[in-house]
Amino acid sequence: MSRAAQIVRDFVEHASPVLAERCTPTRCLNATRVCIDVMRAFGLKARPVSVQALVMNGVFRARLEALGRWPTEAEMDGWVAEGGWAIGVDTKGTDEASNAWGGHLVAVVQQRWLVDASAVQMRRPERGILVPDIFTGEVQRPFLTGRGSAAFESGSGAVLNYRARLDDESWKAMSGFQPHEFNTEMAREIAGRIRRRGT
Repeated sequence: MSRAAQIVRDFVEHASPVLAERCTPTRCLNATRVCIDVMRAFGLKARPVSVQALVMNGVFRARLEALGRWPTEAEMDGWVAEGGWAIGVDTKGTDEASNAWGGHLVAVVQQRWLVDASAVQMRRPERGILVPDIFTGEVQRPFLTGRGSAAFESGSGAVLNYRARLDDESWKAMSGFQPHEFNTEMAREIAGRIRRRGT
């Protein structure tokens, strides 16, 4: 395993309890800032990427593959009645007045690994959607250039799908992403835990 891959793995292990204790599940701005700062502390290149994120359970996935297109509203009701479920995240819900951001932010490390440090918010075990607190997966050029999506299979046949929104930088102005003490303290703690591990 490369040093970079080990640090990404160590980040998942050591950041999960810190972020769970100090942040809500909808923590993508803070968590991505922390991830980037930790990676940079170890000399790795990391950048934030706004994404459209979609997760679907096995039932929804099977229906989608069989139909070959997104369901109509009437079809969707039937899929849900059969146990199908999907969750999507985009920036359409942004409410600037309340300082809330409706999008989803992830980190891309070394132009290779997508790190979704707030994947936990998409977990729905009662719907057959099992995802880890922090999800990581390798991405390819189509995702990195915004020309294609990156899909990953999770537990129980669920699928996570990410599409980069390279034209979106609305996250830059949000307070959660700023390098304030709340974020930098978490990054220092996580980096310290990794160093003590001997990476």
